[in-house]
Amino acid sequence: MTATSLIVFAASLIGLGVGSYLLTGRKSITALIPAFAGALVGIFATVAVLSSGLLRGMAWASAVVALLGVVATSRGLQACIAAVLGKRGVGAAAISKALMCGLCISFVAAVAVQGI
Repeated sequence: MTATSLIVFAASLIGLGVGSYLLTGRKSITALIPAFAGALVGIFATVAVLSSGLLRGMAWASAVVALLGVVATSRGLQACIAAVLGKRGVGAAAISKALMCGLCISFVAAVAVQGI
């Protein structure tokens, strides 16, 4: 795991949050939740860049944020799967949650595979 990985994960979450907020017509601040999580990971990435000895700890802290993200957004993923199976429609919030869940699962998997 490198600090670059943390930066890319943070930027992805921030992009998702800002994109969701703008695409939904700026109706609800809750669309920015992925951006808030990304900002937190961005802080961890900044600390990792400034002090390479803390990279491992910052990667684990980012993994905890990602695990919380998976728990918080798993219902959105379930809603999207149900929509694909033709059981019901899906809204923008569920799509945003599913994307955040996918990003977080990918990051946690990367951290686990690299054995940090």
